[in-house]
Parts: sequence; C-alpha cells; structure tokens
Amino acid sequence: MKQPLVSTGSMLFDRRSGVVWRIETPYKATYVITDGGMREVGADGRLVAPGGGGRGVAQVSRMMRDMLGGDLSALYAQFDVEASGTPERWRMVLRPNQPQLAQAIRVLEMSGGAYLGKLDMTFANGNVTVLEFVRPTPVDAPAPIERGWLEAR
Repeated sequence: MKQPLVSTGSMLFDRRSGVVWRIETPYKATYVITDGGMREVGADGRLVAPGGGGRGVAQVSRMMRDMLGGDLSALYAQFDVEASGTPERWRMVLRPNQPQLAQAIRVLEMSGGAYLGKLDMTFANGNVTVLEFVRPTPVDAPAPIERGWLEAR
C-alpha cells in the first residue's frame, strides 16, 4: 500500500483576489492562485513568470476560489450537488456535470461548519488529494506582500 504524502502549511483566501498557499513541509513553496491562473513565488519573494496551462489553469483557479468562498451558484453551474447537514455541520458532494471537467475530476467532497474544514478531491485517474483546514483564522486584509502577489498581472 502506498504511503500518503503529507504536507503542512497555510492558506490565505481573499474572496476578491484569490489564494496564497504556503507549503512549509516537506519542502517550502508558495503559490498564488488568481483568476489569471497559478504562479509560484520565487526564493526572492517575486512571482515567477506564469507557466503554460492557459484557459484550463484559469478555470481550475476560479473553481477553487468558488469552493473556498462558498459561491454556490458557480458550483451548481459546473457540478451536480448533494448537500446535507446544518450550517454548523454540513457536507457537500459535487460531481462534475461538464464533460470537460469530468475528464479531470471524479468527485469533490467538502465538509465544515462556519468555515470549510475538509476538501477531498478524487481525480479521474483515481488519485486522491485531501485538504484539511485546521484552525481557520479570519484576517482583516492580506499583508502588503500578499496583496502585491494577488494583484500582480
């Protein structure tokens, strides 16, 4: 049986701008996810030029922001949604209703309370990624360097 790869870090979600995802272990990396796609932050603190991926990467980036932000209308447009529970303890199962999306994602399972607590992503190839959001902490605004990354074009 394969051992899972476990990484730790933090994620800043700004509903208007995007996500700053910092991985601390087993290696250090920072990714910035906006409607324009995903970019890595270099060792010097500057954004690395965007790689390929184009429209597909941008679509996945928007979908991730919709999930983290609880934008249900956007999710219903792309998925068949099964929801259960209460606002304090809820669960959603999303299955792609778009053939193009179904080529990459088999099912997404989300659960939480006031905040998203866990996101299980099962991909079409059978791989599974589980994100657990522990100790969510609201912030008033991103730090200046994070704001710069999120607003960069």
